Amino acid sequence: MTSTSASVVWFTPAVPSTTMVRWGLTAALEFNTPLNSSLVVNHSVPIAGLLPNTTYFLQAVSTDANGATSFGSVVTKTTKP
Repeated sequence: MTSTSASVVWFTPAVPSTTMVRWGLTAALEFNTPLNSSLVVNHSVPIAGLLPNTTYFLQAVSTDANGATSFGSVVTKTTKP
């Protein structure tokens, strides 16, 4: 079976932060991407090895230099067939 990839992109305008994405096949968000420790405001986190025509749950996570962590809403996206 062919795998596919995606990038989760978001912006944290107030304070630069480190980032990762929690994701999975259920709302339990079984996996985490590696932490990107660069303090930036524009974020793009790649996720590889996704299955085609499959719905995934995704949540962006950002932590600023002061240690305050913000969690985005959990969203669902379906990969192309």
